[in-house]
Formats: sequence, structure tokens, C-alpha cells
Amino acid sequence: MRMRHTEAGELSYTELERRIKALPEGPAAVLNTPRPFAILGVIGNVGIILGLLPSLLITFMPPREWMLWIAQAGLAIAVLGCAPEFFRSIWVVGRSMRNWRTNQVSQLDHDIVQCRELVVWLRRYPTEQLAEYLRFTRRTQTRLSAKIGLMAGGIDKLGIAPLLIALGIQIKAFVDWGQTPLWQILLGLFLAIAYMVAFMGVLMRLRLQLYETVLEEALQSRVTPGRGPES
Repeated sequence: MRMRHTEAGELSYTELERRIKALPEGPAAVLNTPRPFAILGVIGNVGIILGLLPSLLITFMPPREWMLWIAQAGLAIAVLGCAPEFFRSIWVVGRSMRNWRTNQVSQLDHDIVQCRELVVWLRRYPTEQLAEYLRFTRRTQTRLSAKIGLMAGGIDKLGIAPLLIALGIQIKAFVDWGQTPLWQILLGLFLAIAYMVAFMGVLMRLRLQLYETVLEEALQSRVTPGRGPES
């Protein structure tokens, strides 16, 4: 057992993440948001917040020309940031609807092979260590869900709708400069900030769920005779 543990190296989340990233993408990888599009989405979200701030400021102080410039810049950043992922999502959904069953089956076949590879590597570690990492992963998920609920409510269950509503409020505030009610400005700011928090939180939670899956499978294959892939 000591020899196999030495060959596997030290167990860590860093090494687990490195091995996951090294795995090839499957047939349905198009459904995953590419990193450049995700970054643009965050920038667009920041543009919404930036564009709504001047409308908030003019409720407490006289309008200034620089406020209009910031509103214009924020609107441009919001549109340019959010538009690529919006149109890409429409394209992906339209493309996936035709052969969704075939793509799903192909992706499942691909995923189970990749999962088996990770499990084979994890089974080289002691049962106690796998159990410790699994418990910590589950506790982290619980704490993360509580934090997301506290900071963003149930925004993560509404998809992209909060972002579109916030963008609509921003456009309305720009067109009707100085006429948008304060409650709408505050609502738009809350939705934009909450969506950004929920977006990052969901990505973190999905990764933790993947960690939990492979750790649980590796642990079960060690404690249950005859179960799991052979290393």
C-alpha cells in the first residue's frame, strides 16, 4: 500500500483539478461556456453596474455631464460583453435540439470513461484519506450553498433572466435619463450583482460536485469488494 501511494504522489485538490483539466473534452463540450465568453459575460455584468450608478447618483446630487459619459460607457460595455454569449447560447440551443439524444448518449459514454480514469488514480490512496477529502468536499458545498443563498437569494435558479432584466433597466435609465424611479435603479443593481455572485457560485458548486462524485466512487470501490475499476 505504501508503494502504491508513493507512486500516485500526494493527494490534493490541486492535483485532482490538474488531472481533470487534462482530460479530453467530450462530444457535448459545445454546451460548456468557453472561457473568453465567460470573461466577456462578467465584463458585461460590470458594465451594467457601471451604467446604472450615474442614474443612482442623480437622485442624490445634480446631474453632471460626466455622469452621462459613464452611463454611455457602461451601456456600451454591457451590450458588447453580454451579446456574444447571448447569441452563442441561441446557436447552441438550436443546434443541440436536433440531435440531443445522440449527443447526450455520446457524452455519457465519454464521461464514464474519464470518471473511471480518475477513480483508478484515486483508489491508490488510503481509505481514510479519501473519506476525509469526501467529507470536506461535502461540507464545503453546504457552506457555499448557504453563502450563495445569503448573498444572491434564488437568483441562480432563474438562469439569465435577472441579467436581461438588469440590462433592460439600464437601457430604460439611459433613454429616460433622470426619469427612472429609484426602486428600479436599485433593483437593476441588485440583479446585476446577485447574478454575478450566483454565476461564480454555480461554477464553483459544479466543480465541487464533480470532486464529490469521483471521490465517492473511489471510496466505495475500496470499501466494497469487487466494485470499481481495477488499478
